[in-house]
Amino acid sequence: MGVYGDPSITVHPRQQAVYRLKFSPTSIGDMSGSVIFQCPSLGEFWYDLALKATAPSPSHVPIMQCEIGKSTYQMVRLQNPTEEALVLTPYISNPRNFRLELDQSNT
Repeated sequence: MGVYGDPSITVHPRQQAVYRLKFSPTSIGDMSGSVIFQCPSLGEFWYDLALKATAPSPSHVPIMQCEIGKSTYQMVRLQNPTEEALVLTPYISNPRNFRLELDQSNT
């Protein structure tokens, strides 16, 4: 799980400010956390976080077409929205007709 934000924020006298958090979960489920703002003259301000990571919507790739007896390739781009490296294991639901080949030029 990753919750990220700026390392500091300034709130001017008699003003309000918005602190923006980025939530980048790596697994599905309910989680909790907290963000603490510290001020040497006033102490700490705690905010409890209730976080829910849901399953992503499936990504769609263009229709694959190929003549019988030949083969074709489809590139699938993977994005990592987190601040850490992810090790992903691919699974093919139809190994009779599809095979995975990793493009080593982008690793």
